[in-house]
Amino acid sequence: MRFTELSNPLTEHLDEMSVNEQLQAFHAVDQELLGSVWGQGLQQPEILLKLSVERQKVQAVLQRGGTVMVTGAGTSGRLALMAASTFGGPGKTIHGVMAGGKGALIKAKEGAEDHPSESDLANGLLADVWIGVSCGLSAPYVLRQAQHRLEHGMACTLIGFNTVDAMVAVNKTAKNAGVDLDELVKFDDMTVINPLIGPEGLTGSTRLKSGTATWIIFAWLFAEEQPDVAQIGELIDSIYVQSQEISGLIQKAGSTLRQRQSIVYWSEPAYGLLALTDASECGPTFGANFDDVRAFVRGGWPALGWQAQGLMGIDQKLGSAFLNQQDSALRVRLGNSEMSGYLMPEAPSHFQAWERICWMKVNLNLLTTLAHVASGKVYGNLMIDLRISNRKLWYRAIGIISKIGQVRTDVAEQLLRQVVGADSTAHVDVCLQLAASLNLVVPTVILMARMGLSQSFARARLTRYTKLVDALK
Repeated sequence: MRFTELSNPLTEHLDEMSVNEQLQAFHAVDQELLGSVWGQGLQQPEILLKLSVERQKVQAVLQRGGTVMVTGAGTSGRLALMAASTFGGPGKTIHGVMAGGKGALIKAKEGAEDHPSESDLANGLLADVWIGVSCGLSAPYVLRQAQHRLEHGMACTLIGFNTVDAMVAVNKTAKNAGVDLDELVKFDDMTVINPLIGPEGLTGSTRLKSGTATWIIFAWLFAEEQPDVAQIGELIDSIYVQSQEISGLIQKAGSTLRQRQSIVYWSEPAYGLLALTDASECGPTFGANFDDVRAFVRGGWPALGWQAQGLMGIDQKLGSAFLNQQDSALRVRLGNSEMSGYLMPEAPSHFQAWERICWMKVNLNLLTTLAHVASGKVYGNLMIDLRISNRKLWYRAIGIISKIGQVRTDVAEQLLRQVVGADSTAHVDVCLQLAASLNLVVPTVILMARMGLSQSFARARLTRYTKLVDALK
């Protein structure tokens, strides 16, 4: 059972709920982090033991001046960069590595999750402790690095949220870069930390609950004071007690996107990486345009401790120029910014740094997720306009088309290939390249499958209706 791709019954009718009902539903979903019908979550005794052993190993390496590397693709990679920034520092060498490099923090790079570079493989051998994060236990970028270290007799830790048995079958079928998870887990030097936390509130959107679980695990491994289960439960509940305060902002954000205006995060450096992360994830998740959700940080890259060379500008001078062209943009302030606009609530001052980041992460995720629900990018609890940028999203798109379009998966893939302009023999990587520049791919195919429309008529119908549910009537 692939938990990360299942639909969560708690949010089955997400697109029909009021904002307050949506917040209550997501609270219930996040409470599954500590146990539910799906599994014991972060309270599972075996997981707690593995976390304790891994923490001892990590802390010992850091105390003697060694190096810990954390690597991932997509959300996992962004959180890896954030972990290095939050928990690393003088005398604590933690390297965060992301598929596609630091530039992918702002804008996703197609196919990066499927192909680790030679330098990624080589650098992975330099770390004393290597931790790979793949929420579905399926990202070739991470698994290939693990394989490379194991083949050189070096230990690996893999974090994810599916059972190994379920993913072995999937990985063999998908032929993920020639990496066989079944073979990797046979190595004595391979540790898999995979609490069963259940499906996402938005099906397949692992930036949400899985991302939060990843961040909590990072705190467990790296924070000076080890969190405990009660502390995590109190943190989650406190976030959602406060989240009702942003219900009006969520409604405003949804209206902003429906009017084809921008949501702009105006952030202090403490939340800079988080703001950039949340904004950048809207493209692959919802098919959002780059300017739909933007983030700017006071002081730019240097304020985050990064060299700006080769990276897109993020400083607030550029942000001011952008806002001058966006008179109706929704301005959202993160931290004690003097900019006019809505101020995102912050965690209580006595919270630790990692808790404050977790608090803000969940609230930003709620804001952009529910705003895109309101703008018609979600059907039930399915993301229907995802940007197909890697193999995982290709197969997810086929599943969504099959379910809503009410056709077999082979028919769904045939229609999907037709829309992206690939024949039946084209390799999936070719399909990804063709899909990268196209908009409304999945909704178009759904209408073709469900209503028997031609591609041109399907696209014409999508220009007439804001929401897929209306276009299907």
